Amino acid sequence: MRVKLLALAIVSLVAIGVAGCKKGKAAAVDPHSTEGVMQALQIQGKLLNDALARKDFAYIHDYAYYFNGLTQAMFTKLDDTQKSRLRGSLQELSNLSSQLDRAAGGHHEEATEATLQKLSAELKELDKQFKEVKKNS
Repeated sequence: MRVKLLALAIVSLVAIGVAGCKKGKAAAVDPHSTEGVMQALQIQGKLLNDALARKDFAYIHDYAYYFNGLTQAMFTKLDDTQKSRLRGSLQELSNLSSQLDRAAGGHHEEATEATLQKLSAELKELDKQFKEVKKNS
């Protein structure tokens, strides 16, 4: 009886593992594509918000610079028509990430929070515009 239960448990775990692996492979995005960079921007935006909740200004200071690099990488990945449509949002994100870097570096909680809220709103707007541009391409 115990052997049958053990065998059933092993088969179940293997089936769950295989199902989980198939899901992961289907949703994989090339990290060097525009979609991959956009996904990285969204992940970093969430991580910055999580760091603010912890009041981890050192993390925000360090990764706001990384976020700025991602915005520049996103701009270089776009073609000319996409650049013209998304330039304003990407430039605003770059400016906001620089402001966030300075605010967090000085441990200015109110300025950091306000700038991060603006950055999050602009990131949502960029995502909406990016999806529209990709749909029209």
